[in-house]
Amino acid sequence: MDARPFFDKKGSLRFCLLFAVLVSVFYSLTSLQVVISHVDITTPVTSAVIKTTRLLVDLLGAPVRLENADLVTPGMRLRISDDCNGMIAFIIYMSAVLAFPSRWRDKGIGILMGAVLIWTLNILRILILVYVALYFPQFFFETHIYVAQSVVIAAGVVLWFFWAQSALRAADSTRPSTAA
Repeated sequence: MDARPFFDKKGSLRFCLLFAVLVSVFYSLTSLQVVISHVDITTPVTSAVIKTTRLLVDLLGAPVRLENADLVTPGMRLRISDDCNGMIAFIIYMSAVLAFPSRWRDKGIGILMGAVLIWTLNILRILILVYVALYFPQFFFETHIYVAQSVVIAAGVVLWFFWAQSALRAADSTRPSTAA
């Protein structure tokens, strides 16, 4: 698929509209009760985040215990809710990949790369928040709300830019040459 039209006004508008629709659809699929009652992917993802975080906290020897969805430190209780599982950042990233004009193979590779990177960064974000709660509890709120979330979202945007450039190069390399 030729991505060059993406850079004109019509292509950019198409991308923005498709991106907005995809974000809305994917977010609805993970948050509307009528959908969740039939197919709930959010709860298993959140559970996997909790178990992975708990395993890593144990390996690092932090004085933290797990109570349901809470990581309990000596001075603070950290609830890992569905909003903490990285799915929103992934939905934004995946929607941008799907909305961008590129080959389906490139989209698949981009989505897999994004899933791994965003998952890893999100787990790292939670681990850092645990250590902030343990050793710098006075900075927890600001770190959680302003720094940690922004880093994961910014990383998703940066990854998308790199992926889009790669997808454009791949499209150019498969396009027949017009040189005589």
